[in-house]
Amino acid sequence: MTSLKEALLRQRRQERPSWRPGRFARVSALVEVYRLGEDFVAHLAEMQEREPTAAELALAAEKRSRPRVIFGLVGEEQFRVTERILALADNPYLEAAATPGEILLSGPLYRRQPGISADVLAATPWAAWWGEGVSAEQ
Repeated sequence: MTSLKEALLRQRRQERPSWRPGRFARVSALVEVYRLGEDFVAHLAEMQEREPTAAELALAAEKRSRPRVIFGLVGEEQFRVTERILALADNPYLEAAATPGEILLSGPLYRRQPGISADVLAATPWAAWWGEGVSAEQ
């Protein structure tokens, strides 16, 4: 028979959610790795109002691994850029973005296909979701 202490510890371990870095940390890592600046923010603002071009889809055509980050420690300029990206691309798909091209596509793709799960987004090139007849159910 197990003791009460062992049972409580086992239950606590099972209930503990897995830790993930927050949105700010993930986006700030992309800002730092890809050296994104105000020109990228201006492009992102423009993308929120229109469909992506073929060149913009090509930016998100290949899947890359996301930079590993625990917390976002950035300078003042990178902080401003990260905050502006978070404000402009305020959609659930931003969580899964691994490249600047995917940040750009997050808003238009969410408007076009709002039902794609984060796991599926993480595993597939985002440009593939732009093809005719592709749906989140497939």
